[in-house]
Amino acid sequence: MLDHWLRTLTFSGPFPIPCKWFNAEVLRGKPEDSGKGTLYCWTHVPLVEVPLRVLVELGHRPDVMVAHPGKIVDGECYVIPGLTTRLHSISSDRLLLLRVRTALRDGKSVVCTADREMFGPIMGDVLRVAGRAGARVVFAWAERMKDGTIKVFFREAPHPYCESAEAIGENVEFLRRANRCVFDELGVPERERIP
Repeated sequence: MLDHWLRTLTFSGPFPIPCKWFNAEVLRGKPEDSGKGTLYCWTHVPLVEVPLRVLVELGHRPDVMVAHPGKIVDGECYVIPGLTTRLHSISSDRLLLLRVRTALRDGKSVVCTADREMFGPIMGDVLRVAGRAGARVVFAWAERMKDGTIKVFFREAPHPYCESAEAIGENVEFLRRANRCVFDELGVPERERIP
């Protein structure tokens, strides 16, 4: 519900979101990453769009945002919670992976989730594309604290270059564990989650 309100309120104008971020130094990458694309990847958990705002505020505005067609406004724009800034977005359609691969090969940064919906299966397709494009993968997620502050965490994927099927599998498993932790913390019963 909070995600819905953040998006809805954004259409009325900008507003602050009390955020703290952790491990943002991974956003810069290493010297050897210069010229390579970056895939910012996470899953549909509560506050899914807040890391995007922090990326922009920290000066790492993504080149491309992959979005459900229902979230795209004005033809190709994606709304960032609490900001007037909009991102260029591409629709999650059948040509999506080809377009993501092209952007990553061109050294661009792309934001994409590894699942299609909350409680949906986490898939490694976009991670495979990042590996084939030679791009680096950074994971992110947000948690709301009791005082209302939102903590945003950034972390290189356990295998940031997705160099093999095993590496991709371990990255997917990392996301699954992170999801479990979020939903356990929120008290969502296991039986209500789609495997």
